[in-house]
Amino acid sequence: VEADAFRLKPEDYTEVFNSVKASYFLHPSFTTLFEKAFAGLLSFDAKSVKGGNLKEETDNGNISFLIKHVVTKYKLHGEILDLVLLKMLHDAYYSGDFSKTSIEGLIKNKRFSNNKSSFIRNASNHISEKITHLAEETVAPPVCLTNNKGEKVCTNKNTDKFKYLVFADIDMMICREHLKYMESVNQKFEKYLDIYVILRDTDIEEIKKFLEENKIPGEIMIDKNNSFIESYKIRSFPQCYLLDENHTVVFTDTKAPLDGFEQQFGTFLRMELFQRLRDQK
Repeated sequence: VEADAFRLKPEDYTEVFNSVKASYFLHPSFTTLFEKAFAGLLSFDAKSVKGGNLKEETDNGNISFLIKHVVTKYKLHGEILDLVLLKMLHDAYYSGDFSKTSIEGLIKNKRFSNNKSSFIRNASNHISEKITHLAEETVAPPVCLTNNKGEKVCTNKNTDKFKYLVFADIDMMICREHLKYMESVNQKFEKYLDIYVILRDTDIEEIKKFLEENKIPGEIMIDKNNSFIESYKIRSFPQCYLLDENHTVVFTDTKAPLDGFEQQFGTFLRMELFQRLRDQK
């Protein structure tokens, strides 16, 4: 059944999803099928020939319009209807296709926050916290740790450059490869970018060996108590943040070194420098 999700329309699963009770919503088989069936659906529907006013009404925060759309097209009802709505809004927030302010308001709508289902209430709260935590244009908490040279370093000290924070775990091979690529990033953007690598506290000898064998640029810090890994709510490694000179978050989703950060930052930097030049005139 899961394989069919790649070629069948979500509406072909109406009977299956309507029959699933909330107690099974976290079951791995259900979550896998659910993700495949409804990922990015609001953007897809809004761009379709029959999308009509879907984008406009979403940006207007019209929850009734969205409910009618899902009920009419996908024939869903009950808790699964609300779960699909939240999934669509979650993906829409990160798509860049809709007003983020409107999406935030819709996720906090009383339909979800006061829902009789505790699962839907909790899902709404979780998504709301996720999208507002260290969101674009919010000030990130300073990271103050001792670097690998024994010096105390704070990420908010230098206000002349942008800051690239990379949370990583040396025990993970993928993190090692990302960190090895950091020299390329540094060579291209050293004039405009400070690099901070915040490592999970693992075998100190293994960390020293890795750093000695590889030319990793920037400030290398070990989060011995995982305090900043927790405050930044790092769920997986590597995870990255781009901050401006005022320690404000630039992107909602900052790319890791090997995942396209150079292109992401390069494009942004050209536009930012051009705009600042215009503002000076």
